[in-house]
Amino acid sequence: MGGGQREKTVLCIDDDLSFLRLLRTSLELDGYRVITETDGLAALRLATTSAEIDAVVTDFHMPGCSGEKLCTGIRQAKPQLPIVIFTGSPATIPAWVRRSVDMLVDKGAGIPRVTAALQRLSA
Repeated sequence: MGGGQREKTVLCIDDDLSFLRLLRTSLELDGYRVITETDGLAALRLATTSAEIDAVVTDFHMPGCSGEKLCTGIRQAKPQLPIVIFTGSPATIPAWVRRSVDMLVDKGAGIPRVTAALQRLSA
C-alpha cells in the first residue's frame, strides 16, 4: 500500500478465535491494517461509529449477533462500507443478504480469496 496512501483498515469478525488469528496474519502480510472482533454486537458498534474502517470481513453464523443482524446494521448506518461475508456454509445465506453485501466468499476457497475480494472492492 505504498505511494503515501494509508493502509486500508479491515474489521474482521468471527467467533472462531484461531481462524480469526490466521485471517489477521494473512491480511497483515498483504498490507492491510486489521482490527479483529469476536463479538458481533461490539463489531457492529465499531463498524458503525469508526471512521477508520475501510471494509468489513465477517463470518455469518455467530452466536449473539448473527451475520444477518450485523450486515443489516452496517448497511443502515454506512451503506457504502464494503462487506465481505466469509463463511463455511454459503448455501445457508439468504438471497436477500447475498444481494445486500458486496461479496460472499466460501471459507473452503481459502483466505487468498478474501484478499482478492478486498482488492477488487478497493479498486
